Amino acid sequence: MKNKEQWVNQILASADQIDQLTPNPFLFQKIKHRLVQKEIAASNNKTALKWSVAFILLVGLNTAVLFANTNKHKSYHQSKTNIELNNQTIYSY
Repeated sequence: MKNKEQWVNQILASADQIDQLTPNPFLFQKIKHRLVQKEIAASNNKTALKWSVAFILLVGLNTAVLFANTNKHKSYHQSKTNIELNNQTIYSY
């Protein structure tokens, strides 16, 4: 029993001889800088996503309005042309 206790004490005492590592004095600043950089990158990604969604919506709305107006004007002009052809008169617009 004493032999085992002496062995444990020797092992624990041998750890006292190990030099403790000292951390880099700028370690906290490096960690803080990395966190700030990640926050900036995340906010840039969010901003880019918002702009891309806005651009897609704008293009989609413009396309929808363009096709809606084209169909309206197309039917309007076709009816005018049909009237002209039926009456055999030509109007200058």
